[in-house]
Amino acid sequence: MNREEALKDYTLTIQEYLDWGNRQLEEDYDDLEKAFFGQLKVAIEQLCEKIDHPVRYLQVSLLRSPMWQDTYQVMLSAYDEEYFLDAQPIIAVFDIGIVFRPLEDVRKNLYETARNYRNKVQKYDCDKFIMDIAVSFFKKKAERARRFLWDLDKWDCIKNIPKYSRFVVKWGEHRDYSETVFLVDYESRNQEEFNSYNEKNSIDNWDHQYVYQCFDRIVLMDIAIQRKNFMFMGMRDSKIEQSVWECCMFLGASFRNAAMREVIFAGCDLSQCDFRKASLNNVRFIQCKLSGSDFREIVMEKTSFENCEMEGVLFTRNNAAYAGLDAHQLQQIIIEEEPHVFYYGRG
Repeated sequence: MNREEALKDYTLTIQEYLDWGNRQLEEDYDDLEKAFFGQLKVAIEQLCEKIDHPVRYLQVSLLRSPMWQDTYQVMLSAYDEEYFLDAQPIIAVFDIGIVFRPLEDVRKNLYETARNYRNKVQKYDCDKFIMDIAVSFFKKKAERARRFLWDLDKWDCIKNIPKYSRFVVKWGEHRDYSETVFLVDYESRNQEEFNSYNEKNSIDNWDHQYVYQCFDRIVLMDIAIQRKNFMFMGMRDSKIEQSVWECCMFLGASFRNAAMREVIFAGCDLSQCDFRKASLNNVRFIQCKLSGSDFREIVMEKTSFENCEMEGVLFTRNNAAYAGLDAHQLQQIIIEEEPHVFYYGRG
């Protein structure tokens, strides 16, 4: 058996260890997430204290270099508009080894199994499998990080640092292997700019440039929009009136503190959206996907949810009473004050 054949056989042999490691990471993470994001918040606050010039990017990266020693660290980096070409980035590192503790046992098993291949499988081959698991796991937490950072623009430490007109938080490894988990644009945009930018936008011809648009504080009136990609869009503090949105993708969009009147969403994917503190007056959701969205502290009048998917939608008690939900929808939602009365299983 040559080295190539040995590696192929080794990969098949260790799959059960890799699968166990992935399962254990996920099972442990639910209990550790609060502590991890607590560490992240403190690290961001400490990093901001060092920032004395405008920054445009905040990068959250899992470092590969110390993993072979079972050391797992997150690096925070603040960059100017040149991003990774910034000659003077501001950097901080903190340890998150507790999150990846199950991988210590996986590594031991991989090393032990490698001995059966008579030096044709080396320790650095084993380490690569460990790194791939850790990096993949960290990247998958981008969705949870996105929700944690929903109000990043309101954190005192962020409000006080010098910034460019746009501020972007990236999550993952480095530039080409990261995704945006927060974006805010401090410049105002109008309806004409919105229409112009999205003229060629269509979910039928997927184009990544339309993911994570930011039109905070915009005023939109008397419009009819069909089949557009507004994934992760920012429409915080916006005003939307007499509008129809049909078959649009809004996954993860933020309508925090938006004011909507006489608006129809028909056949739209509004999963994981942020509607907190929004004002909804005569708003109809018709056959929409709303799973995982947050409607806490909203003000509703003549608002309806007709044949919508609402698994895990979060309400506060007062506004849920006025949502006009049917019996099936009531079984799907979560009431913030009573998580054990209206509870949906997620794991």
